[in-house]
Amino acid sequence: MISPATDPSLKLTECALLLFSAYRMRAAGMMIHSHAAEVVLATMLTERTDGFLSELKLTDIEMLKGLEGHGFHDVFRLPM
Repeated sequence: MISPATDPSLKLTECALLLFSAYRMRAAGMMIHSHAAEVVLATMLTERTDGFLSELKLTDIEMLKGLEGHGFHDVFRLPM
């Protein structure tokens, strides 16, 4: 968040503190937050990496070639 909203009817989500903490803990360059069923299911497939943080491992996916330094057979770890 760069600056507060100018519209007083807009407010932060109740998840804001949780999201900001996750953003800072991972030194993330961005964060995507979704309650879509597919995203929730993806988080259930993740592996714990250090006791409480998790990641989703993606491999053998054609779209990985679009990520710099990655190819079809590489493993891309997406923090969750």
